[in-house]
Amino acid sequence: MITIHPSRLAEWVACEARAVERHVFHGDTSLARPREEHVSAWIGQAVHARLAGAASPPAPRLMVFDKTTPTMRHAEAQAATLYRAMRAWLDASGWEIVAHEVRIGPVVPPGWPSGIELDGTLDLLGYTDAGAAFIGDFKTSRETYPAWLQLGTYAVAYSVADLSDITAAPAPSSLRTLAVVHCPRPKDVLDEPRVEVHPRPMRPIVRMAHKVLKRVLANIQDPESAVPSPGAQCAWCQHATCMVRARGYDPR
Repeated sequence: MITIHPSRLAEWVACEARAVERHVFHGDTSLARPREEHVSAWIGQAVHARLAGAASPPAPRLMVFDKTTPTMRHAEAQAATLYRAMRAWLDASGWEIVAHEVRIGPVVPPGWPSGIELDGTLDLLGYTDAGAAFIGDFKTSRETYPAWLQLGTYAVAYSVADLSDITAAPAPSSLRTLAVVHCPRPKDVLDEPRVEVHPRPMRPIVRMAHKVLKRVLANIQDPESAVPSPGAQCAWCQHATCMVRARGYDPR
């Protein structure tokens, strides 16, 4: 059984070779966090931890910075700023938030690729200002595509999850909307970020997630047939001997 965390599916899309390599050569059974991590991922984790009332996570052994966040001091300041913006949105939005930071899983969705179980934490659960049941995800990166893939997977897990301890949790059959709550890192630590909400219908996103998960499972079970797909992260990734490089790709 392979445990997949929906929040890590973005890594798979960005770097299939690294995901396959970690499963095959390190005996890992989940899409776990790599040794090196981009600073935007740490900032997102720090914000989520604050929203859940926990301490910020420790920095990974190798943090990759960029122009927007050149140092750890910038990262901590941006995480604090983003937390305030998201906390304010939660308190003031016209949406009814039933719960946030909801643990879902591990569950095995019926009818999905065999050999996969889903496990993770759902950012938001509730009703839109129009009364539609929704699940949502906070994103601090400037790209929203990974969030839709993640939410489609969460929607499937939600359909079979035990939510009996959550008061007024929407019934799975009433779930129609997925929403990305977007609050990107400010380019200046003094800037106040703007929270934007992007709702979409659920069904087509669930179909997309199903397709990606089938490919994840197939590549992990048969890595010799896996086709590496170089991505933007290759330029800073420390896996110098991964399948992509072994087959001649030079990110420089």
